[in-house]
Amino acid sequence: MLMKEMSDQDRMPKAALFSSVLLIFCAVTFLGTFHTQAQSRGRLIKQAYIDYENGQYHGAIEYLNLARAKGSRRPYIHYLKGVCFSMLTEYDSAILSFKQALKRKRHYPEVHFEMGLTYFSMGKNHYALKAFDESIFQDLDNAAAYFNRGTVRCAINDRQGAKRDWEKAAELGMQVPVVQCD
Repeated sequence: MLMKEMSDQDRMPKAALFSSVLLIFCAVTFLGTFHTQAQSRGRLIKQAYIDYENGQYHGAIEYLNLARAKGSRRPYIHYLKGVCFSMLTEYDSAILSFKQALKRKRHYPEVHFEMGLTYFSMGKNHYALKAFDESIFQDLDNAAAYFNRGTVRCAINDRQGAKRDWEKAAELGMQVPVVQCD
């Protein structure tokens, strides 16, 4: 009887040890898989950027879609897709991508800036002005945003506003070309 009791007591620690080892194995396997997937997503995003830099916008979009399908939630994916769509003059898709980026990261002056450029290209000056306003609000030292907002203001005949923005861009170090706002 005493032997049986010891055997039962010995089984408990062995069962607990087995459970612990199994749990650790599962955790290591999961973390290894997660790490491998993260590296894979990172490589896809890097390749997308290389394609973007080389003017291969469709290829960049495909790599970004693959990274997204593998679970990446980085707002940068949507930002870069938006820039690619804009370069392809697929402006509606660009705006949708920029809005997706802003859902994930509200404070993103680069996205607002690119939205401003895209809206201006679409002839939607009111929206472009609002996008540049937000970009400047989020980054007061963005000379390019001031310059482009000035260009939009010129297009809507706000000569004084355009002049102020161009002066601010120059004050921030941008070499502003002489622009006539007639």
